[in-house]
Amino acid sequence: MRYLSMYHSELSATSSDAKVIPANYIEHPLFSFMDALCCAFHYMFIKCVPDVSYSQGYALRSAIRDFLDFRQNHNNKLHPDLHLKRVEDIGVEQFRLFMDGLRRNGQTLYPAKSIRAAILKVANQHDDGFPLLTLPSVFIKTATREPFDESTDAEFHSAMWTEVDGMRRMLEFRKQVELAEPYALEEIRPIISELTMISRSSDWVIDPVRALKTLMLDGYPFMVTKSDSSELRKKLRKIPYVQSITRPSEFVLSCCLPYSYSILRKQTPDSIAYDDLVRMYYPTAQNQSTLGLFIQRQSGWNKETVIAIDKDHFLHPMSEVARSDVVLVVSEKEKSQSANKNYASPKLAKAMSTRSDRYSIFNLMELAKALSEPLAAVVNSSDSFALDDPLRGSIFLCLSEHESDWQIKESGPDIRVNSLKNQKYWNIGVAEFLGKHQLVDAGVPLKSAIDLEGRLRVTWEYYNAQKTKHPLSLTALQLGHSSLETTSAHYDSSAMAIKDRKVRYRSIQEELMEKFRSNKFHGIVGSTVRAKSADPTFRIFTIMGHERALWACIDSSKPDYPDAVELSKNERCTRLDKCLSCSRIYVLGDSLPFLMERLSTLQRAVEADEGRHEVHKDEIEILEYLLSIWGNQSAIAEALVYMRGYEALLPFDMRSLIAYIED
Repeated sequence: MRYLSMYHSELSATSSDAKVIPANYIEHPLFSFMDALCCAFHYMFIKCVPDVSYSQGYALRSAIRDFLDFRQNHNNKLHPDLHLKRVEDIGVEQFRLFMDGLRRNGQTLYPAKSIRAAILKVANQHDDGFPLLTLPSVFIKTATREPFDESTDAEFHSAMWTEVDGMRRMLEFRKQVELAEPYALEEIRPIISELTMISRSSDWVIDPVRALKTLMLDGYPFMVTKSDSSELRKKLRKIPYVQSITRPSEFVLSCCLPYSYSILRKQTPDSIAYDDLVRMYYPTAQNQSTLGLFIQRQSGWNKETVIAIDKDHFLHPMSEVARSDVVLVVSEKEKSQSANKNYASPKLAKAMSTRSDRYSIFNLMELAKALSEPLAAVVNSSDSFALDDPLRGSIFLCLSEHESDWQIKESGPDIRVNSLKNQKYWNIGVAEFLGKHQLVDAGVPLKSAIDLEGRLRVTWEYYNAQKTKHPLSLTALQLGHSSLETTSAHYDSSAMAIKDRKVRYRSIQEELMEKFRSNKFHGIVGSTVRAKSADPTFRIFTIMGHERALWACIDSSKPDYPDAVELSKNERCTRLDKCLSCSRIYVLGDSLPFLMERLSTLQRAVEADEGRHEVHKDEIEILEYLLSIWGNQSAIAEALVYMRGYEALLPFDMRSLIAYIED
């Protein structure tokens, strides 16, 4: 039980990708290092996190908090003798109750899966007394991700083209700002006098290009401190101060800030608002998320691969040298790490593109990079960002939400710069894009990033396969899959893909029937009679509720185990306890976990009572022989996993099992 007293002073763990994860579950009301179960969970967390990525470590930490919540509710309902006090108290029943609790709370079963994996891993890999528990398997059914239908995909492309054209106009606006003349003091004085003297609103509006140029010369929007802006806000509310303004930037602010901040805004309500003015020059989360979505749709990359695009290395070196129209763009795809692998090992993601198409992947990357340049200048000139900060290499920089206002925090200008690497801004940007264009797929409105998760990649695969007619193996190569099964399971099994195959199959059937009718078919037709079993006495025994079969019987009408009784006509043997001693048994590949558990059960029974040895000796010898000649280590490992998914596979009295057999 050494594990109970270990790591009490360590309150965080570092993941394999060098991220520190605080053990914040110690703040839970029921957590105490005087509690055996809490000590076990803390030991498990400290041991597991160094071998997994940050996301898995974070999931385990959250799962521990969820289990502590469950434990609190569980113990409140039961007698103290039945409370969960130690990790050994977590059995199959308690774990299933935890899973049921997650379902009732509307949560997924991922916390249960994370807890189970951590318990088994720590028990198997470390020798500090942590118990190996028998816990049921956790099966999480994931929803099939369907591609967009044709009309939705067309609307998606139309919306993207519109957005991209608007972003290119942002670059033109920047050029106009660079060439513009700022407002001069001599110019604004008569305008101020005229606006303050009239009692109604004026038709005069400020020029956005010159207004922004004026503000930028005075350090807006990044170089103004909170104290300066607070003082100026009070002054702009007073008519005498506005009438005597000496800085053109204050005139612009008085025209563009909301009514509560300024006087002139009431006289020129049609002038552009300050936030809108800033967003005409600097990219927002919506701008960059839109480009990220369009790159996803055209490349087949997942979101993480798109966001990982490096601003200086997204063009393959060979394409830089060749300077042809067709180019190869690249990014990095983070993948799961092997156990004890404490360094990042991303996979290179590749996609073909062109220079000439203004909406191509390459040009979208160039556009995102160009939009980010003013914000990149802020990042590069700030000491607040480390040299390896992800913002320095991102092409998806954007204004921080609610930080484009003229008031800045004291921490410096860098607080106004963020990127799509922050999940918050990806979610905000995608939601704004979908809210603006009102996309609907199969009658269901698309409202958030969750509605698009995984679907753009499936959409790319589906329509790319239709367009190119490439085999699945080439699609797997493009997606970077090492196995065709991965591609088939996740990208070739959608309802639309299956529907297409049914349509093609029906056309083949119709063509075949037409050939039959016209006597043009010259192939071979197999037997149309339903095949019957050559031996009706052959039986395969399967226990109810199990996927694997127990074993089979070649001829259940003629058992030949020792002292077997001859059966009458049409009678079948039901003595499952005698199968291993009978020559009619047919051991299957599925039988392995049942054989392993039966041997373990008999050995424990003999150890507990040596008098049983003579009774079970023959059966034990047969089981030991079968397992010794099996030879397939991977099959044995799979059998162990299957065994752990059940509290028990077989009853001790095998004769009673016949009532639960399907054959």
